[in-house]
Amino acid sequence: MSYKKTAKDLAFDREKAQLQKKIRQLNEFIGGQEKIIRGLTEAVEARDAEIRVKDEHIERLLDYANLSEKDAKLLLEDAKRRKELAESMRIFSNVGSFF
Repeated sequence: MSYKKTAKDLAFDREKAQLQKKIRQLNEFIGGQEKIIRGLTEAVEARDAEIRVKDEHIERLLDYANLSEKDAKLLLEDAKRRKELAESMRIFSNVGSFF
């Protein structure tokens, strides 16, 4: 005696197959997103390591130069202002050659 599926059973099987397909697709999507997240996490960790190394170098240089962080910032700002002044003087000296 063979069991013959009813229309309701067949419709249920079709819907079940569609939902299983959707679940597979979503699992594949999640897997791809997890791979991207792992890559980004590794990149962030690498950048953090670089930052730590650079911070250590800065600390050693400040210690070697016997400067506080505040003094170093002031020196840097002064150097930037001097550079801007030198560039503006160079520009004005070039303008004078046109006349």
